[in-house]
Amino acid sequence: MDETRLRRELRDAALAHRPDHARILARVERGLAAPAPATRPPRPARLRTGRRWTAVVAVTAAVAGVVGLGGLAATTLNDRPAGPAATLPAP
Repeated sequence: MDETRLRRELRDAALAHRPDHARILARVERGLAAPAPATRPPRPARLRTGRRWTAVVAVTAAVAGVVGLGGLAATTLNDRPAGPAATLPAP
């Protein structure tokens, strides 16, 4: 189906549409008359932000630990004395 034909059919369908006002109103009235669904009360903001900060601190500590261990390993490897010189067998 090409775009022009599709647009024409959609426009014709939109012009032919006649909403059923009585049905819409009845649905709205049923929705307003129904009891509100039971929801649990929202948690205090302190708990949510506390967990967020805990995660930030944990990630920061992990990154600092990895960087620290990497630096320690790099300095330890540089401080080691050189091994014996490799000797080549005589030809």
